[in-house]
Amino acid sequence: MKLGVFYDESMPYVGLRPDKKVLSEISGFAELIDCVNYKQAVQYDCLINLHGPYFIKEVWSYIRNHLGKGRGFVNIGCGNPFSRPVSHRDNGWYIEREQTGYHEKLNIYDGLAVKKDRMDCLCVNNDIPVLKGFEDCFEIQDTVGFIVQFTQ
Repeated sequence: MKLGVFYDESMPYVGLRPDKKVLSEISGFAELIDCVNYKQAVQYDCLINLHGPYFIKEVWSYIRNHLGKGRGFVNIGCGNPFSRPVSHRDNGWYIEREQTGYHEKLNIYDGLAVKKDRMDCLCVNNDIPVLKGFEDCFEIQDTVGFIVQFTQ
């Protein structure tokens, strides 16, 4: 399986950013993608986004194409995925208001808060051991449960 992990140190981010050691460990099992090469992301079997709700607006069609081919996507970070489009401008990143239109096109209609006090531990699914050995890179945090409509 060919994995691509999207992380760009210049882009908006929620929480504590991964340090160079963590990024080096990730590059041992996946290819790191940044803003320069993100349009090539459709070549991966699975994309992992470390920017939570933030995504580059100009590559939305590439993301939809990736997902439309039945390829995988993992969103790490607080908030609904694809709810905060960003665009690069002369003076840095412009963050648009929170919106639902993008994730609704993926049949994700809402996200409900799941508080961390309901969780006891983080465990790797043995059927999908992609993050086995990297459990220490994460901590228990509040998260979001999606309301998905599979048929229309």
